Amino acid sequence: MKKIIGIFCLLLSANGLHAEQNKETFSQALAAYNNDINAYKLAQSRHPAHLMTYADPDGMRLRKILNPDRYEATLITAQANTGDTQKMTQFTHSQLDLIDTMYIDAFTKQWGTYDQEYLDIQDMKLRAFKLEWRQLAPKLNPRKMTAEDRAQVQQLFNQPESMIAELSNHIQKRRFSAAYKAQAMARLAMLKGMVQAIKPKI
Repeated sequence: MKKIIGIFCLLLSANGLHAEQNKETFSQALAAYNNDINAYKLAQSRHPAHLMTYADPDGMRLRKILNPDRYEATLITAQANTGDTQKMTQFTHSQLDLIDTMYIDAFTKQWGTYDQEYLDIQDMKLRAFKLEWRQLAPKLNPRKMTAEDRAQVQQLFNQPESMIAELSNHIQKRRFSAAYKAQAMARLAMLKGMVQAIKPKI
């Protein structure tokens, strides 16, 4: 019995250590993201009349922020440490969303200038949705879903449907340069396929 209790205590200790490591890793990732955003803002402030692109001399600072792989990895780390998920939400709304809005607006006003930046932002949104859905889906039972559950699912589901409408409109109006049209169409096909796969489950 003492041996079993000892093993149990060891497992609890290991789980506690793992949680602390997750928290530390997430805090580090969040701090690094904030540092890169501040560096981008400083570089952007030197050229207020021109919104930075990837091709600009300081474009690497922007690439660090609008990096779908990095964004997804940070979200995964946040989910692993549920105590800090709210911090990630606050961070994206207060920092990244403001930058995203600037580039989406710039894309719609200057066709052919911000195509890659716009598509990366859409990719980040898509990955965030997929992670949220992956976390929510196992908890859903269509036979036992309450009205509140359905409202939550529909609110989440509105995101890819809105992206489909937006991308379809831009493609139809030929707003992507030739170099990025194929990427935009591939993204649209991916979104439609994902929505079709999910709909029967809700």
